[in-house]
Amino acid sequence: VFALRPHELQLGFLKFLPGAPIRELIEEHEYQYQSFPPYELVSHKNLPAEQAIYLKKFAEAFDMFYNSKRFGFSVERLLETSSPVKLFDHLVQYLEDRGLLLRTLSLDDQYRVFMDAFSLERDCLAMDLLKLDYVYRQQAFRIPRFLLVNLPETASLKFKAWSGDRKSPLFPFMHEIHTVGAAVNLCPADAPQYYAVVHGAENGYFSQPTIVKERERA
Repeated sequence: VFALRPHELQLGFLKFLPGAPIRELIEEHEYQYQSFPPYELVSHKNLPAEQAIYLKKFAEAFDMFYNSKRFGFSVERLLETSSPVKLFDHLVQYLEDRGLLLRTLSLDDQYRVFMDAFSLERDCLAMDLLKLDYVYRQQAFRIPRFLLVNLPETASLKFKAWSGDRKSPLFPFMHEIHTVGAAVNLCPADAPQYYAVVHGAENGYFSQPTIVKERERA
C-alpha cells in the first residue's frame, strides 16, 4: 500500500461500540478492549497487547512524519536505502527513548527530531531537502537556525524578498534545485543559491507551491 504513495494512510484500531455486531465475536476471537469510550481494541488471540501498543505508537509517528505531508522530500530520500517500516520504526524508537512519543511537539521540534533521529546534519544534501520541506509544506517566512548548519560563514542569514512578488523570502541552499513534476532534483553548487517558495492562494492535496530562483542578488 505504501508503494502507491497515498496522500494519507490512516492506521486505525477496532472499536467495540455498544450494539456493534463485532461484539458477537468477542469470545471466539478472545477480544480484549477498553471498558470505557472509545472502547478500543487492547488485544485478541493473535495479537498480544504489547504488539497492539507498539502499533499505536507506530501510527502516532506515521501521522506526524508522513500523513502531515511535512517531510515528503526527506522521507523519499531516506527510502532509497531503507524500507518504510524500518524508517518509521526508527522514529518510534527515537521518540520513545526521549519521552517525546504521544507529546505535542511544535513544528520546529518535529523538524529537529527528524534531523537528529537520522543525523542529517552530516549530509549537506539531506539538510537542504529538510530545509526545502520546511518552507515548501507551509508558508514560512523564517527558518530555524538548526536547519542552516550546512551554510558557509559568507552566506547571508538576513532573508531578502524575492523580486517577483516583494514578499516571499529568499532562502539559501547549497544546491541548485530543479523541479520534476512534484519531485525535486538537487545538484551541488559552489556557493549559496537563493530560492523563494511561492505559495498560491489555496494549498491542498493537489496544489503545489512554486520554487523560483533569484537570478541576481544585491
